[in-house]
Amino acid sequence: MLLIISEGITNMKTFFKISIISICIILFTGCSKNDVVLTPGEQAIKNLTGDGNRYWRLSKIFDNNVPQTLTSDQLKYTKTYTINPANRFTGTFTNRDNYKGTWYMDSNATLLTEIIDNNQAGPVKIDYIIVEVTESKLDIFYVSNMRKIEEVYYAF
Repeated sequence: MLLIISEGITNMKTFFKISIISICIILFTGCSKNDVVLTPGEQAIKNLTGDGNRYWRLSKIFDNNVPQTLTSDQLKYTKTYTINPANRFTGTFTNRDNYKGTWYMDSNATLLTEIIDNNQAGPVKIDYIIVEVTESKLDIFYVSNMRKIEEVYYAF
């Protein structure tokens, strides 16, 4: 009888030691991640361009906050933003209208500027105010002729 109790105590000690070691391994493994913390601007760039380039499809347009019905061409309208690896706050873009150019974003992720380079009349600069940019949604607007034009895109 004494031998059985002694064996039980030894097994409990072994179980306890293994449990403590396992918990420590789990804690140290979980705490040792080196997650890179991105600034708001860096996160916005990552959301805009993905891992190098991201495709966006137009889903909504608002004219002075009034929703507009999209035409069949607007329903097919897309933009692609590609990052410049040398300067992560800049890159190139193309759209379904075959316009191409460069873009850049301020470090606070409040302003996205596009410069269309292949316009027949010369370069065209559009300053968009960023409402929201996530991995799946791009909400931007610009003001032209005293009208606020808001464009909402989704990533695909």
